[in-house]
Amino acid sequence: MLFLDSVTMKETQTDRNGYPFSVPALRHLERLDFKTPITLFAGNNGSGKSTLLEGLAAGMTAYAIGNHGQVAGDLYLQHAETVAKAFYFARKKHPKIRMFLRAEDVLGYIRRQNEEALDDFRWEREKALKKGEDFPDETPETFRKIVRHNILDSRSHGEGFLDILHRRVHGAGLYFLDEPESPLSMQKQLELAELIRSAADHGAQLIIATHSPVLLAIPEATIYSFDDDGISERLYDELDNISFLRRFLDRPSKYLSD
Repeated sequence: MLFLDSVTMKETQTDRNGYPFSVPALRHLERLDFKTPITLFAGNNGSGKSTLLEGLAAGMTAYAIGNHGQVAGDLYLQHAETVAKAFYFARKKHPKIRMFLRAEDVLGYIRRQNEEALDDFRWEREKALKKGEDFPDETPETFRKIVRHNILDSRSHGEGFLDILHRRVHGAGLYFLDEPESPLSMQKQLELAELIRSAADHGAQLIIATHSPVLLAIPEATIYSFDDDGISERLYDELDNISFLRRFLDRPSKYLSD
């Protein structure tokens, strides 16, 4: 299902010399269409993938689960709101779920869960003491027991990240994922690819910025390549990073020799 159909740069957006519109991909962008439930942004670091993704998330009032608020209200993502205001958003349907997630947001998500669990403990303790009932004291050991119930806290960063996605990405929503492969091994990236395909099959639209050769290989996806000339639709085998990866794997010593 498609919730976001396209974005078109407003004619009034004429100043493209300052950041974030100084990024080549944004400076040349007039319109971008979303043709399939899975859209992948590919390109080198600094090409504008994440910048545009964050702007799209802000424009669709997505919820940043790592920061407990909307992308547009995040002090660290102020440029996202600037990007969002420069575009017209053509929507086909309003998604009830609009989620934005970066790999680095996992730690913030886990901390918030732990803080909420501790707040619940304190609330229950206060009620029990008012009734004259026994209740454990708040000690470091008690806190460790509370946290231990949080399955994410006892798993690796990559496992925790996948667990969050399994919980949160489950169809009928619009999901913006920024380099979700970052904490994952190649095998786990394959698991992530299957999760993404399953979500799309169940009504999700996903827009993902990625360097992963595994995610970029998802057959049903539309791939947009970001470079100094702007944004263009490409096939998997036409991507520069895929061509480079193949050359590197064929002769790694060529690139790593003294």
